[in-house]
Amino acid sequence: MKNNLKVLVVDDSPTFQSYVSALLVDAGFEPVVFGTLAETMAYLESEPPLICSVLDYCLPDAPKGEVMDSVLQAGYRAIVLTGNADKNLREELLKKGIVDYILKDSAVSLAFLVPLLNRLVQNTNKTALVVDDSRVITQYLT
Repeated sequence: MKNNLKVLVVDDSPTFQSYVSALLVDAGFEPVVFGTLAETMAYLESEPPLICSVLDYCLPDAPKGEVMDSVLQAGYRAIVLTGNADKNLREELLKKGIVDYILKDSAVSLAFLVPLLNRLVQNTNKTALVVDDSRVITQYLT
């Protein structure tokens, strides 16, 4: 394991949970897996150290992305997985502050997950200077 880097995985499909968990374990991460918003929120109450969360957009008890909103509100980074390829939804999610949006349409698309998590680990203590004459653009880029 990469210094016990935990990644929260929330998806209601046992098959998908298993597949994502295997990808993470093979890459040296420690998956923490749940299938509902309720289970996820109970776990987050303990404020666990997580490198990131990988969240299914639609869950039985959170059909409109509520798990993403709750995880972001708790102060954790989120990568959202969904079968919805709508550009407007993607833009809406990015504006909320997610790390990225990955389609659940094939194993190929999930190949982006581990490199994305590796970049998060490598950039954990990095900072960036954002400069623009527009406050709105600066806040958006930040």
